[in-house]
Amino acid sequence: MLEARGLAPVRAPLAEARADGDDLLVTVRRSPGRVARALSWFFTLPATRTIRLDAFGARVWQMCDGRATVADMAAALARDHGWPVERSEQAVLAFVYQLSERRLVGFEPSGAGAAAGMPSGLQ
Repeated sequence: MLEARGLAPVRAPLAEARADGDDLLVTVRRSPGRVARALSWFFTLPATRTIRLDAFGARVWQMCDGRATVADMAAALARDHGWPVERSEQAVLAFVYQLSERRLVGFEPSGAGAAAGMPSGLQ
């Protein structure tokens, strides 16, 4: 099994980001799956959802390109903020996990998605 540090997060294809001051607004269009279509008969479901990311979240989001691994991101943030690498790694892992739970990122082992052109975590 691959270690989490070696995974390369890649942004969801339906996600769009735009700057809002120091923050980043990430908007995701909902894909029309069977469950969503069935629920739409009973509930009004929004077509999009927007999440506001602070400066840390925005920096991590920008690095989620399928090439940079979690370890690469942690090293860059440790360098930028003067943090110990271990602290930076814990913060990046926790944040990327949250993005994954919200289906905003998928994962590639060691940047394989950049070479293959298709994010396996989002197929």
